[in-house]
Amino acid sequence: MTMLQNSLINEFIVSADDNGFVPLKIFAQKALKRSANDISTFFDPESRFYQDYQQTVILNVKHNVVFTRRYKKNGSLRDRVCDGGVHQDDLLTFIT
Repeated sequence: MTMLQNSLINEFIVSADDNGFVPLKIFAQKALKRSANDISTFFDPESRFYQDYQQTVILNVKHNVVFTRRYKKNGSLRDRVCDGGVHQDDLLTFIT
């Protein structure tokens, strides 16, 4: 692990909650330079777009990401919002 990866991991561990989950928003912005919604498809069973071996790796990542559907007053879907985080033990899956 490089010094940059090590310093990133330490930053994330500090921002983790009591259960060891790093908020997806913080992780996505600092490590991947993306928004949480940009990387949410990795955790969404409806949006799996990668090969079987990659899907197996992602399915084994501990996370507590949940998706909430928001609707307009007329009943049409407005947007989907993701919330949650990635467990600090599995951060290297994304960083390396």
